[in-house]
Parts: sequence; structure tokens; C-alpha cells
Amino acid sequence: MAGALAPGAAPAQRLDVWIDAAAAHARPPGGVAGAEAATYGMLGAQLRAETRGGKSFDLRAHGGRSAEVDGGAWLEGAAQVWTGGQLAGWHLSGRAELFGLRYTDPFGYTAYGATVQPQAVLPVGGWGLVARGELTRGAWRAEQEASSPPLVIQPDAETGGLAVTGGALEAVYAAGRATARFGVEAYRSRADGAFDGGYGGIGAAVSFAAERVDALVGAQVWRTPAGDEVGYRAAAALAIRPDLLLRVHLGRTVRDPLYGAAGSLTASLGVSWRVGALEPARPPRIVEIGARESGGRRVRFRLRAPAAESVALAGDFTGWDPRPMRREDEETWFLDVVLAPGLHHFAFLVDGERWTVPEDAPGIADDGWGRKNASIVVER
Repeated sequence: MAGALAPGAAPAQRLDVWIDAAAAHARPPGGVAGAEAATYGMLGAQLRAETRGGKSFDLRAHGGRSAEVDGGAWLEGAAQVWTGGQLAGWHLSGRAELFGLRYTDPFGYTAYGATVQPQAVLPVGGWGLVARGELTRGAWRAEQEASSPPLVIQPDAETGGLAVTGGALEAVYAAGRATARFGVEAYRSRADGAFDGGYGGIGAAVSFAAERVDALVGAQVWRTPAGDEVGYRAAAALAIRPDLLLRVHLGRTVRDPLYGAAGSLTASLGVSWRVGALEPARPPRIVEIGARESGGRRVRFRLRAPAAESVALAGDFTGWDPRPMRREDEETWFLDVVLAPGLHHFAFLVDGERWTVPEDAPGIADDGWGRKNASIVVER
């Protein structure tokens, strides 16, 4: 959980606190009985942390209220953690989340649960093949009968479960600053409501990242227990300053498999303001690839080991024979090597006996013999 690192966990490499505010107008698609257009505002905060071990933490809480006199209000929050690593050419990662939702007026509704989402990415040429699973379990409680949006529950039920099981397959292609995604997804939903059943479809999206602007357009064809739906979206974020983002979104959502809530045509405008940041001094980079030299490139390897009496570098480019490193300062050892273009594996040997690969080394993978190696790619 964000903000609750256990003793001995990796210290935060970066910590950010953001304040979010937005205004939105949503119009329900045709055929949704009892649904009306809604204008609402939202205010909340996020705390994000990254560690040197490659983990990320996120803690957020947002509240909103309808502008209509008889409209509702809600509060939602979540705590998430991400982690990842390398295994036999795959990039493996996972996300775990605890979430909660409280909705009031014109009826009371409370929901809570947990989500686990493993993911595996296999690079193939210029593509990335992505397999992602999802398992969500939780519960809900209604404090009075209701069958109108935004939530659809059984009129005679007061409590029920939340369950979503499924996953997605995607092909991702990156070209410069643009990234294209094509995928298929399928889920099975059980929320003890009117729209339990199978959800799934196909989708595509293209995103573009520049120095100050991130933009995305996408569309999906979605099959739900309520029928076939088409969704689309266009979104952009402009960095007015490094600590101030302006966000714009326009699109049509599709029915949500977790709550069974109908989609809507939504336009929103919001800002995110980073009110605080903590970024401790970063340790020296483990690998620094330099200029071309002798048909390859000069590469500097570093290891922070202030208490070590000796440190050596071993890799496929040394025939796995240790090469002694020298002290760069009181805490850091280094060695410069000229490497040919291609993929190279390496590790460090501390005090002649301890095989060492730091957690933040690039491309960590098992070597098949019970140890770990790091890896780098040297370009021409």
C-alpha cells in the first residue's frame, strides 16, 4: 500500500503529491431509461512514490458532487502498488489495488474490494506482445432501493458481491514519439445486478508524447449483457509548468463490468498541481554508455560498495573472468570497457566471493544456474 512501506523496504527514490480538480458534463447514450445529463465537479489528491527497487506506489482519494440540486455526491479512494522484472526475455510486472467507493443522494451505495492484475510483455522486433490478466473481488451495500444510474443494482437487494475475472491481449508498436496499441479483451462479471455476464471486445489507440504535450485517441467495440456498444475517446495533457498540468477529455465510455454502470458521452476539463516533491540524490548510474571507440562504444560500469575491499566486473565480454575495478570516490567503484554493438550480460564480484547484481541494474534475469545477471544493449 502506498505510504506504508514495511521496515527494510527500499527507500523512496521519488515522492510526489498532486492536487486534482476537474469539471465535467456527461450525457447518457440513447435507450438508458431514467438517465439524464449531468454536470459535476471533482476534487482530490494523489501521492505517488517510486523506489530504487523498481516498485511504484500510489495512494489517491477523490470526491465529486453533481451541480444539480437533486444530484448525488461520491467519494472514492484506492491504494496501488506496481512491481516488475525480467525473465528469459519477458518483462513481467504486476499491479495490486485496494479500492473503495461511497455514493450518497439520492440513494446510498458503498462498494469495496481488491484487484490483482499480472502482466507479461515479450519484445518481438519493434513490437511488444502484451498479455494481461485481471481478478477483482469485493462487495457492495445499498442503503435504499435504487435502479437508476450511475449504478444498477437489484431493486430487492441490499447487499451483494463484486467479481470480475478476465484479461486482455495486446500488440504494441512504438515509432519515435508515437505508440500504437491493438487488442482484444474479455471479462466475466458478477455483481448481483441486472447486467451480470460476459463483457468483451476489440480496441485500438494511438498515443503521442512530446516535451510538453501527451495526447491519445482510441476506440473500441464492446459487447455487454445490455447489447453491443461503441466507445471512443480523445484526451490530452499539457504541461503548463513542470508542476502544473492541464487535462482535456472527450469521449463515450462503454458499460462498466464491475458495477454495471451505463456508458456516457463525457467532456471534461481539469488541472493537476504538484504541491510537493521529494527526490533524494540519485546514486551514480550503474551503466553509462559513452562515445564510439574502436568499432564499439566506451562503457563505464559503476557499483556503490563503500565497505568493500575489492570489486570486480565479470561479463560475457570478459569470458566471465573478473576484472578488477577502481575506486571512483569513497563509496563507488568503476571500470571503463569498450564493448562491441549488441547485447551483453554482466555482474559484479565483491570481495572475491559475493556475486552481486543491484536491484536497479538494467535487464536483470536468471542465468539458468541459480544466479542473476544484468544486461545492456550497445548500439552502433
